Amino acid sequence: MVQATAGPLSERFLITAQSGPLSKIFVVRRDGRDWHRLTNQVGSEADAAYCPARGEVYYRKLLRGNWELAAWNLERQEERVLHRHLALDRQPAPSPDGNWLAFTSNRFGNDEIMLLPLDKPEAEPLRLTWDQGQNATPSWSPDGQSLVFASRRNGQSDLYSVDIATGEETRLTNSNQDEVDPRWSPGGDKILFQTTRTRYRQGQIGVLNLDTRETSYFPEIGGSAHQPSWSPDGNSILYLDYRSARAPSSPALTMFSLTDRETAPVVLYRREFELTQWSFRQASWNLTGP
Repeated sequence: MVQATAGPLSERFLITAQSGPLSKIFVVRRDGRDWHRLTNQVGSEADAAYCPARGEVYYRKLLRGNWELAAWNLERQEERVLHRHLALDRQPAPSPDGNWLAFTSNRFGNDEIMLLPLDKPEAEPLRLTWDQGQNATPSWSPDGQSLVFASRRNGQSDLYSVDIATGEETRLTNSNQDEVDPRWSPGGDKILFQTTRTRYRQGQIGVLNLDTRETSYFPEIGGSAHQPSWSPDGNSILYLDYRSARAPSSPALTMFSLTDRETAPVVLYRREFELTQWSFRQASWNLTGP
């Protein structure tokens, strides 16, 4: 199978697809063509995040029965395992300058947000959250000064931000529903997220305006979308849509234009992905690639 080549990913999607117990990361152009498997390694991979500052894609991989953080260098076409620990480390998020990797870890008995220096990945990670609730899905602000994450510390999941320099936390949402999977906008003024009023796959996609602290939703998308991410210009959203799924557990990759308020499926041109043997599990759109 042809491997993904080095180069900008700003016009490409990173997608995790699953077939049976195996999950792999793929790279695909915006027009749904030119599919490549990211790595030439065996085993499962998930939670892909691209770092243009380092030319690497970060992810978690199943290694000898345990999920470990790893990186794939696009130029050298090689993998390196970053940090080994018996805990479940997942959801890696590289900082815009490539100096830090935020991730979620259960090494303290519950999910916490951690920071790993990418120049010394063997070092002990810094702990950012200290609450006994579940803290997960970190996303960097464009200036690299803060992280937004979801935390279930008050009986429901709300969005919080944390200042990297001071560790000061700010609660961003306080509604009667769960907010999860936050993603900071390219302009730094909004937070994209998903709600889960009932079940995860019935969630709505919303946007929090950081200036007014008001939230708005997209009725055009419906109530069966999740894993939203911004386009590089902030004018579109990529998400997984269970409403138009090929099968109950296989969502469709879909785009929503914030300009004309229309949805459009990402049409695939790779035969095996047109069949039900592969199911989408995660999708992201690079925000800061060259």
